[in-house]
Amino acid sequence: MLQDLRAFLKEFRANFHTTGAVFPSSRYLANEITSRLASRPKTPIRVLEVGPATGAFTRKILAYLGPVDHLDLCEINPSFVAHLESWLGKQRNGPTIRIFPRSILEIEVDQGYDYIISGLPLNNFKPDEVRFILRRFLELGKEGTEFSDFEYWSLRRLKVGLSTGTERSRLKKVGHVVRRFIRNHGNKRSIVWRNFPPARALHFRFNNTARSDHKEVPGIRYRPGEKIETG
Repeated sequence: MLQDLRAFLKEFRANFHTTGAVFPSSRYLANEITSRLASRPKTPIRVLEVGPATGAFTRKILAYLGPVDHLDLCEINPSFVAHLESWLGKQRNGPTIRIFPRSILEIEVDQGYDYIISGLPLNNFKPDEVRFILRRFLELGKEGTEFSDFEYWSLRRLKVGLSTGTERSRLKKVGHVVRRFIRNHGNKRSIVWRNFPPARALHFRFNNTARSDHKEVPGIRYRPGEKIETG
C-alpha cells in the first residue's frame, strides 16, 4: 500500500539502525515468513510479531487469525506504532491485538507464544544485543513454538568484505551468534528471490520447556473495531 511505503521510507531515512530494511518486504517474503501459520491448530493461538514496522507481515498474519486468537506486536519506533494503530483499529472479526511500544527485551507476558515472527535487523546490533534478543525469543516461546525470521541474502558476508576494523569484527561476531542459534534451533531455510534485496527466510522450532514466570505488563490493548487504549 502506498501509505505503508511512504511511512516506511520516512523512517528508513531517519532511523536506519532500528529500521534495518532498505525497502518494505514483498508479499512473497511475507507469504514465506508466515507459512507456518497455514498449519496452525484449530484451538486458540498466541502470536508475537517483533518489529512489524508498517505491517507487511502483520496483514498476512491476520489472514490466519480469528476472534479467538491473540496477536501481540512489539514495535519500538513511535511513528510505526502510530501507523499500525491507524489501520489495525479498522479491522473487523479478527484477533485480540495488543501493541507493545518498546523493545523486545522490555516486555513481559504471562504465557508463552505459539508462533513468533521477527523483522528485527540483527545485523545492525552489537553481538551481545543479538545474543540477548535471541535468548529473549526463547524465553517468550515454549515447547514447540514456531519461530520465523529473515535476513538479506549474503548481505552480512558482503558487509564483512567491505568493512574494516571494529565494524568488521562486530559483523563477524554477529554472524557467529546467529549461526549458532540456527544450528541449535533451525529446521528450514529458503531464499526468497522476489524481494528487494533477496532474503533468506529462516524457520525454527523451539524445544525449550522451561521459561520464567512473568507478570503481565500492559501494552496497547484492544479488539478490532474498539477504541485503542494504552494500559
